[in-house]
Amino acid sequence: MRMKKIAFFILCLSLLAFKNSFAEGTAGEYVSQGLAYRNQGDLDRAIAVFTQAIEADPNYSDAYLRRGITYRNKGKFEEAISDFTKASELDLRNPEIYYNRGNAYAAENNFDLAVADLSKSLELNPNDGEVYFNRANAYYSEQKYDKAWEDVRKAQGLGYKVNTRFLNKLSTASGKDQ
Repeated sequence: MRMKKIAFFILCLSLLAFKNSFAEGTAGEYVSQGLAYRNQGDLDRAIAVFTQAIEADPNYSDAYLRRGITYRNKGKFEEAISDFTKASELDLRNPEIYYNRGNAYAAENNFDLAVADLSKSLELNPNDGEVYFNRANAYYSEQKYDKAWEDVRKAQGLGYKVNTRFLNKLSTASGKDQ
C-alpha cells in the first residue's frame, strides 16, 4: 500500500510538472508566437511575447534578436541596439545579429558603429550582397566613396541588385561613373 501511495505521489508531481511546462511555454514557442504577431503587424504584442521568451530563458539569444528587430521596426533604435548587444553577448557567431545592429546604428546616424557591425557580419558570412550594399550606404554617408564603390561591386558580384537611385547618388557624389 505504501508503494502505491509513493507511486501515485510521483505520478501527480510528474503530471503537475508536465502541465506547467505547457502552461508557461518554452522560449522557442514564445519566439514562434512572437514572429506570428510581428508578421500580422501587431508589433506591441510581438514585443510582449518575445519578452516572455526572454523571461522563460534569459540565455536564448534568438529572443533578444527577434525583439530587437521588432523594436527597430517600431523606430525604437536604442531598445533595438540594446537587444542586439545582448544577443551578441550570447551568440558571437550569428551574422544576423551584427547585420541588424549595424542597420540600427545607421538609422541613428552612427555610421562608424554601423560599418563595424556590418563588417563583423561579413566576416561571419562573406557571401551576403545585401550586407555589402548596406555597408556601402554607411560608407556613402561618411563620404567614403571609394569604399562605397568597392562594396557596391561586391554586392553586385554576389548577385544583389543595387538600387539605381543609390548608384546615381554615389556617382554624383564621388565624381565617378557607374
